[in-house]
Order: sequence, then structure tokens, then C-alpha cells
Amino acid sequence: MTAKYDDSYFDALTRLAYDPPPITCPGLTVSVIRIRPPGAFPEVIIKDRLYPVIGVTATGWLSAAYLGWTQFTGDPTALAQIARACNAAQQELIKEGDKLKAAIARYAARDDASPDTIHSDTDQGGRP
Repeated sequence: MTAKYDDSYFDALTRLAYDPPPITCPGLTVSVIRIRPPGAFPEVIIKDRLYPVIGVTATGWLSAAYLGWTQFTGDPTALAQIARACNAAQQELIKEGDKLKAAIARYAARDDASPDTIHSDTDQGGRP
């Protein structure tokens, strides 16, 4: 049986909680987000690949699994809907306490050059 959520989901949740977004160098931006059924993470499409959005800040920064930070440049009134969808899905991650603790331990152990579990196909890596 494979796990529903791999380490990248937990790393994205930890990033949302502890890392500020790279406001001085936005890098990737997206203007469209796909809201999925209740309990499922919203998704963004970058380079023809779907990335689950684990959380969003009030200023539109998205923490996505396999991707890292990306900035939402679409309609800002959608941020509340994105946040609600993320919050509902985050409850499933929080239930897996051991995996969340492991992600926090990885976060605490990394240095500024660590790419955590960001996917290499996105040209994103490491912390800005």
C-alpha cells in the first residue's frame, strides 16, 4: 500500500508554517488555480504538470508540494476560497503526526542550500 501523501506534502506544510515566501524574487507565478472537491488540495499547473497547493498566505503566496513557493497573480478575491480548500485538506496531513514531526525535523536539520523535496523539473531548488 502506498502512502496517500509523500514527504513533499509535509515539507510544503512545514514551509508554510516556518519559511517566509521569497517576496523579493517571486520566481514562478500562476494566475489560475483548480479547486477540487472538499478535502482535496487545490492544484496549479506549471509546465503541463499539476502541483497540489498545501497552503496560501494572505498576500497570495502558495506553498505547493514538489514545487516550493509560487505567487498567485490571479483574482485576489479567490484567496479566501483557496485558503478554505487548503485548510480542509490540511486536516488530513495533520492527522499523520509522525510524518509531520519528521518534516519538522528535516526542516530544522537543513541549511540554507537545502532543496528539501522540491521537484527538479520546475527549475526551482533551495531557498532563495
